[in-house]
Amino acid sequence: MRPAHDIRHGQAQPVQTREDVHALVEAVCDPNRRTLVFVAGSEPRLPFDRWLLLVRNLLSETVGLAGAYVLSPEATRIFNNAIGPAHNIDPWTVRTFRPGVEPDDVEDARRHKVLGMDRIANDPVRRLAPMLGRRAREAALQTPLPGVAMKVDRIFAQMTNASLLAKLDTPTPSRSAAQRAVSQPERDRETKAAPAALLSEDIIHALDLVLGGSITVEGVLELGELAAVARSAQAGRGAIEARLNTYESQVAGLRGDLREVSRRLEDTQLDAAVAEEGYAKAAAEVRRLQKLLIVTDQAARIWVPDEESTERRPVAYEELADRLEEWSNVSFTGEVDKLLELDQYDESGGWAGKIWDIFGALNDYAQAILEQKFTGGVHLYLTDTPPGCRSYSATRHAPDESEDVTNNPYYRLRMLPVPLDVSPDGEVFMGAHFKIAQYGMISPRLHYYNDVRATGRVYVGYIGKHLRTSRTN
Repeated sequence: MRPAHDIRHGQAQPVQTREDVHALVEAVCDPNRRTLVFVAGSEPRLPFDRWLLLVRNLLSETVGLAGAYVLSPEATRIFNNAIGPAHNIDPWTVRTFRPGVEPDDVEDARRHKVLGMDRIANDPVRRLAPMLGRRAREAALQTPLPGVAMKVDRIFAQMTNASLLAKLDTPTPSRSAAQRAVSQPERDRETKAAPAALLSEDIIHALDLVLGGSITVEGVLELGELAAVARSAQAGRGAIEARLNTYESQVAGLRGDLREVSRRLEDTQLDAAVAEEGYAKAAAEVRRLQKLLIVTDQAARIWVPDEESTERRPVAYEELADRLEEWSNVSFTGEVDKLLELDQYDESGGWAGKIWDIFGALNDYAQAILEQKFTGGVHLYLTDTPPGCRSYSATRHAPDESEDVTNNPYYRLRMLPVPLDVSPDGEVFMGAHFKIAQYGMISPRLHYYNDVRATGRVYVGYIGKHLRTSRTN
């Protein structure tokens, strides 16, 4: 290990001594840190050298972009004691510490993703390494330059512009060294026509046209100087034109980025407003039920949480992917990679919690159908949920795709995988979907197929970015 705040951007380094652990904690919590730091924990049950090699392979694409450290079993214990329970590192996991760690803030812990032991054990390195590498590259690209570097960059840009513009300045023609070397008698003859014997007729004719019928040494030299200035100006003009074109492209790209960010901000604000309204209604309903329980002499029961009310929602996408199999009536048949891609757009893990809630609603819907407590479709279930069942906002649910999707080539994108006992083709059209969130062009969606009355299950064939339509093409 190096001293505190000195992050190495090479391959993962082992951390074993108490001094190195404290230096690492200081570096992780340094408010001026600008790059990611990956830290892996361990315990004695697995040889440390094997774990170190595995972590180095996992983080092979982050070399030069982020710090990487592997804690020995004792170092893992010391690190966790020093940084606190919210940001601790479990054995055989890798945690990504983003800049701005706040050890005492439980909510801050959500920003620092954990690659879990099950994921590391079950997914090949060739899949996990690019994911971690992408995370490091995106963090590096999104990190603004230091103030000093930005100032130097502006100075160089100003110097470059000044140099290019200087080429366009037209100098005052001056007599050349060759002309000054001409003797006085020869100067006296400058107004006389140049001897025709020294020049071809074509050259004489051309000079005569350019100089207006008076071919003199002074005129020819001045013409040469003007030609040199013109060539320099032309070269400078081309360079300036290329530079301005580059700036125009950059400005256009930034304008597009600004529009997309503004759209995402508006969508996020809308989602927050909708959620706030939902929470207010839920709180009012809780108060009403509490009063009712007090009137019926069962007030003590309102403070006794049941198992479902204490259920932990996943906030990390790796954990979410691992836990989707917990639902007894819902099967995820889609691509896990598409789901995990959402991680880069959802730093707080809020979308992961929403996806978990959707699975819960679909699971309870299927159970209600199987137990003959409900007979309608999913949308009716969401608008009129049976007592005691999980639900989800009906305004975030679409029973089918719009007509422009079902009648155009993007229909094929919604042909999603199911087991062969559901369809002999191994796929069905999944127009029904949930709107997880509005977030610009990303706006994640969950597409599903309701087969409860045939196979007793709901099949989720896609979770990821909004699938293309004619309007998003």
